[in-house]
Amino acid sequence: MDHRGAAAGARHELLLPQSRHRSVAAIAWRWGFRDATHFTRRFKARYGMLPSQWRRSGADARAL
Repeated sequence: MDHRGAAAGARHELLLPQSRHRSVAAIAWRWGFRDATHFTRRFKARYGMLPSQWRRSGADARAL
């Protein structure tokens, strides 16, 4: 499986207001990652921050 596209989709979904109630693990699962730890490692390697940090950064930006 090509996780690059899945990581990008999950990255986008993490910022969606309608996805706030979903855990990072649930979003990762929806995008084909069957292991949350693997998803977190891949996400950090690709984007330089943890998925939870990315989500918070988007929430901070929306609050401005």
